Amino acid sequence: YQRRVRAPDRISQFWTNYPIILESILKVTPHVIIMLQYRPSYNQDNVYHVYRAMHSIAQDNPVSSLNALMEFIYPKVFQLACKHSLPILDLPNSFDIYDDTLFKYQIEPSAKGGNIICSLIQHAVIHHDYKSSKFYSITPGTKEVKVTENDIISNK
Repeated sequence: YQRRVRAPDRISQFWTNYPIILESILKVTPHVIIMLQYRPSYNQDNVYHVYRAMHSIAQDNPVSSLNALMEFIYPKVFQLACKHSLPILDLPNSFDIYDDTLFKYQIEPSAKGGNIICSLIQHAVIHHDYKSSKFYSITPGTKEVKVTENDIISNK
């Protein structure tokens, strides 16, 4: 119950603090890359119990609950990325939560998972032109970087 009560406060704090932090970083460099948090390993839930915790909070399918939380939080991040024409590394869609070779101890990327992150960073650094916001992802099981426009409507 305590977790349910505190979650809206934490989300509100995130939405308040994130733009402030981003604006501070942009004063130092306009070449910021936003990286979305990947979902942790499902099969290694005996380590940090992320999915068990999601189930206890939402009383629903824990994967769906975690996805819904991300879908609730991220649109404001996407709007900020649009406003500043920033690249977004889409790790939630690049990591297969059922592929244990991508993770170490449920929440940390393995060397293989780290390679996915490195490939996306490298691609964004080399190819992103900062004229519009784009999502960068790698379809699980492939090495090809997929680039799509961030078409979230913003007040640019």
